[in-house]
Amino acid sequence: YDQGDPLMAQSYMREGQEHGAFRQPGSGYTPQVGDAIVFSSDRGPGSGHVGIVTDVASDGTVTYVSGNSSDMVAARTFNVNSPPNRLLGYT
Repeated sequence: YDQGDPLMAQSYMREGQEHGAFRQPGSGYTPQVGDAIVFSSDRGPGSGHVGIVTDVASDGTVTYVSGNSSDMVAARTFNVNSPPNRLLGYT
């Protein structure tokens, strides 16, 4: 990603799009361990958050870890069939 980009979180999405590696929720793609997971934010256009997928269970539960969220590094989960509203996709 481009460290000079003031919209760094979404630069992961743009890099993935430019290299044919970005997958949107609902596209049928199953996230893989190591994928960057990209979220939008309500802080304005282009803002967002990035996590790293650490596990994908056979029941569709996706676990990812991210930092700088409530001042801590934390693991979070969701089901791939019911993704969070702000999920933009995986790359």
